[in-house]
Amino acid sequence: MIDIRPLTSVGFDTLTAAFSEAFSDYDIPAHYTVETLTSLVVRRGFRADFAVGAFDGGRLVGFVFNCLDGDAAYNSGTGVAISHRRRGIARRLMQRSIEILPATRYVLEVLETNERAAALDREPGFTECRRFQCWRYAWNGGVGPDVGGLKPAAPLPEWFDMERFAAAGARASRSSPSVTSEAALSSSPRTATSRSSTSATGIRRSPYFWRRTARNAPSGRSRSSAPCSMVRRQRRMCMPVRKAEAEWKGSLREGSGKVKLGSGAFEGAYSFASRFESGKGTNPEELIGAAHAGCFSMALSAGLGRAGFQPTRVHTTAAVHIDKVGEAFEITKIELDCEAQVPNISDSDFQGQATAAKEGCPVSKALKGTQISLKARLV
Repeated sequence: MIDIRPLTSVGFDTLTAAFSEAFSDYDIPAHYTVETLTSLVVRRGFRADFAVGAFDGGRLVGFVFNCLDGDAAYNSGTGVAISHRRRGIARRLMQRSIEILPATRYVLEVLETNERAAALDREPGFTECRRFQCWRYAWNGGVGPDVGGLKPAAPLPEWFDMERFAAAGARASRSSPSVTSEAALSSSPRTATSRSSTSATGIRRSPYFWRRTARNAPSGRSRSSAPCSMVRRQRRMCMPVRKAEAEWKGSLREGSGKVKLGSGAFEGAYSFASRFESGKGTNPEELIGAAHAGCFSMALSAGLGRAGFQPTRVHTTAAVHIDKVGEAFEITKIELDCEAQVPNISDSDFQGQATAAKEGCPVSKALKGTQISLKARLV
């Protein structure tokens, strides 16, 4: 049975082995060292808590390396071991990613020649937002940074295997004088530029390519003449819009009302007495308190998980103060009181996570004009 779960407990040695296996037959074979793959995904904002893996027993057989940059998520690599393909694993991994990513956009890139991957991306609603053309290096048998008389405008990345590039070019030249080898610099987030020289014909699924944006195609060449292209797609992450309703009847002091959550989970009566005195019923302030306590508890749990700690329990109380200021009423202060059970964490680390949750949870941000205090303790 295949288990889909976050990659929080998986080391980069295991991730690198799984990556190399999954991409061993790709159009652009990838053979990264642990250090190189770590550097590549970490600088893109890799988040193990939002990256997902497919596990067959204890073996990692599929993965999506998800990265976060603000409100945008980037898919830095999706792969499935050859032995486990055609089982719907990639589809399950993508769906789980969409479900858990706290982002408004989800971006990925795919070669147009990879038809199965392109179809998989279109299925959950990804749309094309940018296109790259892949330009070939003309192979003249040269080895070194100046390959075939074409010197790249940007330094070759450390993972680029020039010997392997040379061997591929030599094989291609022997098989057909019109076939060219292609240099792959697509792993860099920046688009490289180069002078381009290309034969009119050539292999379609070459192991390497050099990419540039379609709008920056070399002069004198039509854009349609590029040998292949890479498409960047994105999916707008449509977060649910929550609704609640309230109805008030009568005057302020003698009237009454009802509040109802859109989910149907709660419906309650409120009045002047339940809000400004000690009458029976609910009131807007305690509903705000419930929202803030719930949001803070989830944010703290998420932050602890990202830091490598798994909380057993997080309990939060929110005391919401409403006072008369001048001729009007204002919510002047909210006091958060939290107790948590978190194994193997120091108090200083816990306090840091709690403070970050108070500042960063969405409800705190919505209430940023209100004074918010926090007492947090381990139990």
